[in-house]
Amino acid sequence: HYLQMCRQHGPKLAREVWNFSEENRELLVNNIIAGEEEALFFEKDGSLSLAQDEETWEDLLQARKKMAEGKIYSEAWSREKVSEYLSSEGFYGGVSFPEDASIHPQNMLRLLLQRVRDCNPNFHFRENEPVYLIERNDKWNLLFTGKEIIKSPKVIFATNAYSPLLQSYFSDKVFPKRSQIMAWEPCERDRKSTRLNSSHQIISYAVFCL
Repeated sequence: HYLQMCRQHGPKLAREVWNFSEENRELLVNNIIAGEEEALFFEKDGSLSLAQDEETWEDLLQARKKMAEGKIYSEAWSREKVSEYLSSEGFYGGVSFPEDASIHPQNMLRLLLQRVRDCNPNFHFRENEPVYLIERNDKWNLLFTGKEIIKSPKVIFATNAYSPLLQSYFSDKVFPKRSQIMAWEPCERDRKSTRLNSSHQIISYAVFCL
């Protein structure tokens, strides 16, 4: 995705977006996660992008080269190292990002919600009421849900790949990309954050955007 960002918007903007992501991660670690690592299953164990064919492998290597130019650290893993690490055959190689971390997403959201409520007891959280349209008049932002129209002086977009559906400004800036994330080890029932298959292994689907 970094390589696509460089091609679409140039390396300077790509690095700025990457910096923004890293800064947000550090803010979360220092101000939210600290002291709650066990409850959140937080582990700084890195991440691994895999290439299932030669073309993808070349793209990963190009992306790693661009990242190195932007002083972003990563490690190239050979086919043999990936095979040994995963106990699986068929991948051409991979790029590892040692600074990445994993976390239980539902527990993280619950903690964030509790922190917000601690800061403001008047905070109101609406569930199962998605916003499908946002319009602006002279004074207010109008948020249209399936149940009502909500007026607000400010709106924070945290809609990821769905942003272009709410605001056309994002139509040439946010591009959904489907990726599959799979775990190859059994997962305890109380730790699952995604659906389990018949062998109790995690299968989760993620949408990434730039």
